[in-house]
Amino acid sequence: MPGWAFKFHELQCATYAMKVSDACGIIIDMLKAELLKNHVIHIDETTLNVLNEPGRSKSYMWLYKYGSSEVPAVLYEYHASQAGDVPKAFLKNYQGVVIRIANFIT
Repeated sequence: MPGWAFKFHELQCATYAMKVSDACGIIIDMLKAELLKNHVIHIDETTLNVLNEPGRSKSYMWLYKYGSSEVPAVLYEYHASQAGDVPKAFLKNYQGVVIRIANFIT
């Protein structure tokens, strides 16, 4: 709303994001089920620096996109690994086409 300002510490934002994610689990499961019905899925990952994550300098946010350009849907999955096992597990039993975008620069 105009005139409203909120100041959050980065750790607070991450904590709230995780709480919202937990609360939205049913919706996320429904979106994933819809994603797996599509013939083509685009995936990509990007690096993240996570605060206070012992023994790790970077983590990854995986992106799974499906749908038309008019009505796209995107799911994000936080993971400690960039390995191909991550999307394999997420897309287990998927029979369609997977397009992985690597090193894409806009």
